[in-house]
Amino acid sequence: MSIPYEIQNKIVNIFATNPIFLKEDSRRAVLAHTGIDDELRSLINTGGAPFTYLANLIEVLSEYGELKDGRNALEAFLKSTLNFVGVEKKELVNDIIKDWQLTYSKKDIHSDSIVNYLNYIVNKWDNLASPLLPSNRKLSEIAVQLKLCRVSSSDSNENLRSLIRKYKSVFPLSKGTHSLKELLIKMPDVKKWAVLGDPGTGKTTLLFNEAFFLAQEALKNYENPIPFVISLSIFSQNYEKNLCFSLFDYRAYA
Repeated sequence: MSIPYEIQNKIVNIFATNPIFLKEDSRRAVLAHTGIDDELRSLINTGGAPFTYLANLIEVLSEYGELKDGRNALEAFLKSTLNFVGVEKKELVNDIIKDWQLTYSKKDIHSDSIVNYLNYIVNKWDNLASPLLPSNRKLSEIAVQLKLCRVSSSDSNENLRSLIRKYKSVFPLSKGTHSLKELLIKMPDVKKWAVLGDPGTGKTTLLFNEAFFLAQEALKNYENPIPFVISLSIFSQNYEKNLCFSLFDYRAYA
């Protein structure tokens, strides 16, 4: 995974003036001491000025990931350098190792928990049912007459009726007109939207439908937005029982 610039910069600044990184022979000796794989070693150019060499080395090691023996390549390199620095710099290197371990561990969170969550959203939509529908009909096939209005930060405390009166120019969401996805793409500056509709017209269904499509796109590319659907009724019920109840608790509860 890509290394954050702050960590890369700290490593370069610590080792750029260290004599062991001034010559190619000593650079190769450090790599041999690290015990890196032959495949990884072939990707490393030991030439160049110390700053350039170290910057490129750190980038290659961080992108490589795990060695054949299960160690993280960059972490293994940093630990091997502890034998070549003084007490003061050892503390700095150990701090960097901790920062990198925390950064690298997020890769597993992203690749496991996030994928599980996205699949949960996809399955939630696939299995969303209604007792009002025959078994051969899907909720996604129902046309609902909903409207969408923009909501600014100053509107947060207004009730629904005042919002409807205030926003006479709304966007109808129905077949052949607007879609929520279309409006989100065309108007990225709008951070808050309100879905307006009578009870039972499909407001919750609409949100799960949009979350379904966003989750599918996020599963293809983690750089895409990740949907987070929150039921305020469920959240408020739990919050009333426990004032420490958070969004993280909600995710586990859901």
